[in-house]
Amino acid sequence: MNNFGGIGLLEMRTARFAPDGDISIGGHHEGSSTRVFASWQATPWLETTLSYTDDKPDSLGVDRSLDIKVRLWEEGNYRPQVALGLQDVLGNGRYAGEYLVASKRYYDFDFTMGLGWGFLGSRGGLGNMFHLFGDGFSERDTSSASGDLRTGSYFAGQDMAFFAGVEYRTPLEGVSIKAEYSGVDRRKYDEFSSFDRKSAFNIGLNYAPTDWASLALGFDHGDRVSFRLTLRQNLHKMKLGRLFKDRKPPAIFERSKDNIVVRNMPEMAPVLSRSDDVFTRLRYLDVAIESITQKQDRNIFHVRRIGKDRIDYLTVLGAILESYHTVTLFIADSGATFERYDASQTDIIGRTARERYHKTIVYLREQAARQGDTGLVASAALERLDAEKLAPLSVAIEGRKVTVVKKAGPYFNEAKNIGRTARLLTQEMPSQVEIFTLVTEKEGLSISEVSVLRRDLENAKRYQSSPEEMWVNSVVQTPGHAKSDPSVPFGKPYPQMEWGIIPGMKSHFGGNEDGRFRHDLYVHLYGLVQVSRHLSLVGEVKQFITGDLDKIPLDTTPDVPKVRSDISLYTREGRRSIERLEFNYSHALDESFFTRLSAGLLESMYGGVSAEVLYRAYTSNLAIGAELNWVKQRNYNQLFSFRDYQTLTGHVTLYHENEKYNITSKLSAGRYLAGDFGATLDISRHFKNGIRLGVWATYTDMSAEKFGAGSFDKGIYLTVPLEIFWYKPSTRDVRFDFRSLGRNGGQKLDRRQDLYDLISSGRKDRLENDWRAILD
Repeated sequence: MNNFGGIGLLEMRTARFAPDGDISIGGHHEGSSTRVFASWQATPWLETTLSYTDDKPDSLGVDRSLDIKVRLWEEGNYRPQVALGLQDVLGNGRYAGEYLVASKRYYDFDFTMGLGWGFLGSRGGLGNMFHLFGDGFSERDTSSASGDLRTGSYFAGQDMAFFAGVEYRTPLEGVSIKAEYSGVDRRKYDEFSSFDRKSAFNIGLNYAPTDWASLALGFDHGDRVSFRLTLRQNLHKMKLGRLFKDRKPPAIFERSKDNIVVRNMPEMAPVLSRSDDVFTRLRYLDVAIESITQKQDRNIFHVRRIGKDRIDYLTVLGAILESYHTVTLFIADSGATFERYDASQTDIIGRTARERYHKTIVYLREQAARQGDTGLVASAALERLDAEKLAPLSVAIEGRKVTVVKKAGPYFNEAKNIGRTARLLTQEMPSQVEIFTLVTEKEGLSISEVSVLRRDLENAKRYQSSPEEMWVNSVVQTPGHAKSDPSVPFGKPYPQMEWGIIPGMKSHFGGNEDGRFRHDLYVHLYGLVQVSRHLSLVGEVKQFITGDLDKIPLDTTPDVPKVRSDISLYTREGRRSIERLEFNYSHALDESFFTRLSAGLLESMYGGVSAEVLYRAYTSNLAIGAELNWVKQRNYNQLFSFRDYQTLTGHVTLYHENEKYNITSKLSAGRYLAGDFGATLDISRHFKNGIRLGVWATYTDMSAEKFGAGSFDKGIYLTVPLEIFWYKPSTRDVRFDFRSLGRNGGQKLDRRQDLYDLISSGRKDRLENDWRAILD
């Protein structure tokens, strides 16, 4: 990292990039300047850096900066790696500059040289070569406020500067030395008039004691000492822990009997092959056979109970007597001494034991399978799936195939949910069932339909298969092919209810005029009433804990509807409030056309009616949707009263999926809450651990004077699965936004999750990326 948070030397950048998916946060201090930064390697060829620089001792205030670096080509045997970059794209221009840089490695030395413009070329010395393309490159535009795009400044100015440097990786592990000839001369900026530059050379020492942390010490311009701390993590490799104690995965049952320990008794093989049923019965009863001894007049079984429920000895004895006429049973719990029971099919104990066993679901399932009564087997499977919190809706058995329709969950990873369900089906399904088709629904919409082979699960238990082999053998179809059997509905009648407590945070990254960084912490109590398969009532109440968003200044711009700028009043008067309370009806018209209608308190500031439609072919990377909302502004206390302002807002959105990098792009165009028209571009990347990182920007026809500083809205967001720091599994995520609050231009209704995001977790490429969790 360099002083500005990107990969580089000290002040100057190099053409090097971090590994794909790296994210770094850190801070740099030099004299009167303190900078905090976050850098993200968005793709192998794109680096983005967001930084806040506080030069308050120099009365310069805070500068918010976005830096972008793009790799033009990779290093070869003889050619260097080359990159092009823009620094301080959205700041106030104090550190704005552009560069073209090349780097070449030679053993432990990495050499860099390049050309800089703007701040990075302020030392000058070379005429700007872009003058050849016209007078538009002669002068830099310095009139923009913080947050504006200075399109008239890129690679412009009378001069540019040459810079160069080298990094040497020493024999000491984690230690490197950097030296550079900088293109920066701060004395040419009025803001840095007090700066005394004695040298154009900078040197530094970097020490990385671990893969996730590095410290740097620099000596800049001959008279300033700088210090930098950087923490890094790779989102591809980052393994997220879980605070909750996970359920043990259901055991995978094989249709052939398990390996039985028959010590020094090879003559028992004919006995074992004669009666597989007894082993299957005891396995379903959570009883393990340790040994079997064959005598002339009886068979002797030594067994142990291994399940949580202590099955009684009569049931175990009855299960054995179904296949053997006379037995002696030695039964014990784990670590306990054996108890002995003798019985035959004709004596009182034997008849009682068999009657007891005949009342169990294991016996009923066995008889149903023999008689072809699949309804009983399906009902038993539904009961087990519900006990494992896998949210079943229906089960239908037809020949060699079983189809299970279930709601998404309980885990965030959809492949893990599929795997847990399939594991349990190996215990519940008759031997002839080979194909498990699992259909997942969210809000009544089918999002995935996956068929896995039972034999692949059995092979995986013997370590003879892998998730990759299972994926090759599995079939992923367009959701909607499988139809559940209406004669086997889920036992729980509607309405169904669930509730929970989740944390919440809202943050504000402002500038000098609005308090810089502010935040509020909340706790949310949410409830869901599933009225029917497609209709639900969702409510959420929030309680303020701590924060200072109520100190964000009010916007006094005339003739602009105050659609978001009263956030401080909403925060102050809504300490305990209703975040939302709405009815949602979702329905799929066919396999590719989805609809949703919502009414109620739609978000913290607005209530009304919302309608959304989406067309997305399952195998296509493109989709298109539209939403239309009539809303009225809620009162500051966020209960059931409203203010006078009402409006019609809506957008048409084009979606695109880049499967190679798991990048989702959304381009929306339409009418915003303040009546302005414009477009929003949202680009995000999904990682296998459930983390999603994205950026967005909105441009509208609202004038810069009415919009305020920046003239357009933009932000960065990070979503993390809630279950990594919560007390139970969850399909929800927690979103952290890095943006300025209180704008009125370019504001959309906060719908949290559109139809596209709702059904996207079931996309084939997402399932493939998450498939390693199929056996978790």
